[in-house]
Amino acid sequence: MRSPHKRSLDRVLCRHAFDDAVVATARLAAFSTSRSLKSIGHGEYYNISSDLCKKDLLIAAISIRKLAELTNTTSALKSKQIRFFDSKKQKESAQSISSWDLIGNIIHGIELEIVKDTMFLLSFTDILEAINNTEEIDAIVIIKSDKFPRKLFQLNDFISHLNDYTEEANEEMASNGVFLGSLYE
Repeated sequence: MRSPHKRSLDRVLCRHAFDDAVVATARLAAFSTSRSLKSIGHGEYYNISSDLCKKDLLIAAISIRKLAELTNTTSALKSKQIRFFDSKKQKESAQSISSWDLIGNIIHGIELEIVKDTMFLLSFTDILEAINNTEEIDAIVIIKSDKFPRKLFQLNDFISHLNDYTEEANEEMASNGVFLGSLYE
């Protein structure tokens, strides 16, 4: 007989959501913190890596959302706040949004841009300096929806919350008899 606290979780769905979330998070972390411009320079790879980051961001958002729904842990994501800037307000007016709401914004956004180098910032002032620039920053994500103006947030902040959440979801799955992740291999 099952314990009254145990839920019946679909192991296959949990595995897919968990694995996809962890892999996408790892790839996002590698992209966000790399300094490839300094060692390799600009090239076609740089545009492709930015596109892959967008894809991984969507996969991570969808997978985390599915995992939260499967494990009934949406409240854990709702309690994690991420700082963002609204493009229509001054930079000093940072706001916060729950990870859960930001995931929804990412999934339903109509524009998604990744800023990784200072070339983006310099291009507004000096195009020649921007072209030759190899300075990089940790990635910033810019999203826009038909329901809200552009929001800017640091990808590393989001990654950190995703990483913490997947650990919490993994513990919830384990308490319900679904053992995933490297701890159980």
